[in-house]
Amino acid sequence: MYDLVISDRENIVLEHYDNKIFNFVGDKSVNGNEVTLSFKTFELLDSFMAYLDEMEATQGMDNEQEELTPDGKLMQSIYDKALLI
Repeated sequence: MYDLVISDRENIVLEHYDNKIFNFVGDKSVNGNEVTLSFKTFELLDSFMAYLDEMEATQGMDNEQEELTPDGKLMQSIYDKALLI
């Protein structure tokens, strides 16, 4: 089991842009301002990260496709946390 702890705000951003990203998550639990996403296998975590990377590239950039939006920066933060698992 692989656990990724994200903030409530990061969870809201993921839900807002594409709730399908949670298809890779085996269990999602809320504890105050933290949300723990649990993945049954490394392959599911890896697929989550690939999907998140695609979300960041397509939905987390400004109109000129030059800079990350504030939500894009949150997506990048989640990706960086997942790299540490």
